[in-house]
Amino acid sequence: MMPEEQLRRVTVMITGAGGAGYPLIFKALRSSSRYNVRIVAADVNPLAGNLYRDDWVDAAYCVPAVDSPDYIDRMLAIVKSEGVGFWLSAVDEELPLVSRNRELLASLGCRIVLPTEAPLVAAFDKRATNNALQDVIAIPKTIYPDEDSDLAQVFAELGNDVVIKACRTRGNRHNYRVDSLAELKLRSDQFREQNIDFMCQSFVAGDEYNISLMADAEGEIIYAVARQKIDPPRTRPNTFAGLVRRDAALEADAIAAVRAMKLYPGTSNVEFIKPPGGRGLAIDVNGGRHAAQDYNLIDSGINIPEMLLDMAHGIEVLPVSPTMVKSGRITLKFVDEYTIDLDELISRCHGAIESGHLEGLRKALQALELDTAAQ
Repeated sequence: MMPEEQLRRVTVMITGAGGAGYPLIFKALRSSSRYNVRIVAADVNPLAGNLYRDDWVDAAYCVPAVDSPDYIDRMLAIVKSEGVGFWLSAVDEELPLVSRNRELLASLGCRIVLPTEAPLVAAFDKRATNNALQDVIAIPKTIYPDEDSDLAQVFAELGNDVVIKACRTRGNRHNYRVDSLAELKLRSDQFREQNIDFMCQSFVAGDEYNISLMADAEGEIIYAVARQKIDPPRTRPNTFAGLVRRDAALEADAIAAVRAMKLYPGTSNVEFIKPPGGRGLAIDVNGGRHAAQDYNLIDSGINIPEMLLDMAHGIEVLPVSPTMVKSGRITLKFVDEYTIDLDELISRCHGAIESGHLEGLRKALQALELDTAAQ
């Protein structure tokens, strides 16, 4: 490792930083052998404990949701005030907006490593993803019902065992397995009432995989590693246990998907269901971001954010040896706790009070203090 004075100094802004998929990024950046990184962490939730780990985070911000009218202005203000040199996000809804504003960010000295906007928009839309992949790799049989569709026919065509899910969502949110026509009708009505575009697919029994990839600006693959999700499926928005289980066919299909959708440069991950003895079927593409289980790659020596920083600075990133990540390595996530006084939390997280999340708590605390003083 270089002496600290020889490391390249850079401020990295991480958005969505309160999520379960970010401790691996903090740890990887802190262990970088080439960069002295100052980390600015931002999240919509000022109660996210990650923001207050001073061994991970140097400055914390509570920011508006992506669909807020002042979102991009707020983020640009943070970039300016903190001197952000690189923006790293794994928030699916945010990535197209970040990509769209790459020239403005560059004018402020902030680099990104992302595909162009259109592929990121398509990757967040399962209908668009399936359309892009239907002649490239295998996907489950899929129907997009409209108000005139005969749901009994849909149910029968999909084998009387159906997965109904929102087209634009993250993880397993709004994702339901239904084994009766009555439940299919109920879920369909719920989606329509909320004006949510949805799809129906044949349920496929099998192991669930996530293939993590990185590609350079020409679409050349830096790594592609298959990981089996080994915690119970469809019970969590995030995977908490991932086992590296190399599978050449799945890795090749994931590469084909990323290239077909032009999801480069940067990281992506592709999810599959693999039935016993059968070919894997792609069920989702998470374009432009790392996977929440990628710590087993980092632990194997693939420092994902460091490699992205290299790309951002025009440094060639070479393909990873196929033998570097071996089957059998498991990432296990765990829940930890962090305690902090409310006043300290407010002072350390810029925008926490303005967000409105804490106002009720603060008033309750003040009332409690007045009651105590009166006694």
